[in-house]
Amino acid sequence: LADLCLVLSQLTTVPIEVELISLDAAAIRVNDPLATPAGWMSASQWIEQSLAAMGMSIAVVDDRLLVSASPEKVTDGTREALTMDDFGDDAAEVVQWISPLVLADDDPPPSWNASTRRIEVADHLAARMRAALVLDAVRMIRGKTPKMERWRSRRWMGPGPLAPAGLDQVVQERVAPGAEGQGVFAEWPLVGDGPSGPRLDSPRTAAGLVRSIAAENGAVVLVAWHDSMRLGLYPNDLMMPWNDSRPAGALLDDLLGEFGIQARVCGENVWWVGSEASYDRLEVITWVSIPPQSGESIRSRLTQALGLQEGQVLPFAVDDHNLLIRCPRYIARQLARLVSKGNLQP
Repeated sequence: LADLCLVLSQLTTVPIEVELISLDAAAIRVNDPLATPAGWMSASQWIEQSLAAMGMSIAVVDDRLLVSASPEKVTDGTREALTMDDFGDDAAEVVQWISPLVLADDDPPPSWNASTRRIEVADHLAARMRAALVLDAVRMIRGKTPKMERWRSRRWMGPGPLAPAGLDQVVQERVAPGAEGQGVFAEWPLVGDGPSGPRLDSPRTAAGLVRSIAAENGAVVLVAWHDSMRLGLYPNDLMMPWNDSRPAGALLDDLLGEFGIQARVCGENVWWVGSEASYDRLEVITWVSIPPQSGESIRSRLTQALGLQEGQVLPFAVDDHNLLIRCPRYIARQLARLVSKGNLQP
């Protein structure tokens, strides 16, 4: 899927972006083989039919095409996670506790359906994905086994730097091979060492170059084209970076750095290309241990740090021992300082 989108972006000059979080929610891997239809047809028909067979759709969004999982596929992929039979008599209380993290905009608050033993959320995909990730976070906090495989949630959810040591080990058996080394709340490190391929003897397109470098490392690339084009990088821009057996990370920095763009490893042999600012604004769900009776003071500091106006809901929940929050990565990265020192630097 990732390769197909890059190749078509290069051939048609129309940027095709993949919404990774919806594919994770639907349990669709971007680097799995993709069956494509045979016969003569337009590029749009070809990709639409290829995506439909895997439970995905494509839509025009601003100046690009966006590939995402279909509503039916996301519903199927999150159904088990939204079933709260494993919480027993505490289910209704848990739904009320996590409500601020699931809410967004003018959504109705989530509710507990005792007859189906499920949480009921607003009828759109974002609410369903948030609820699934938050509930699995609560399961991990309470020592239960998450219902979503960790390769699907690790990019977006995980314990913060003050979480009890070893908490994430309760689900090691569900972690995808090769994904164990990812850090707290799923940081995506910059691409570093690795082969970068042969020297270039002629210019190549940006889309083709990042795809070939990733292929040398057994990875696939997802480009945030809305970000990259804003900074001046387009799929069919011709480039010829100097390559003298330099590591993949150094070559990509030469290729992308002048635009303020980075290549990051987001697990499952997938690379993400976009700006550091956009990366830092991506939301994650994370938690840390907190001192008893400190919830209200932390709430006040978080409200200020996130710049929330009066009446806006803080996506945050606390009990006597834990703080659970949905926030941008740059805030999540500083939770340890917030909790232990009582201050937060921007």
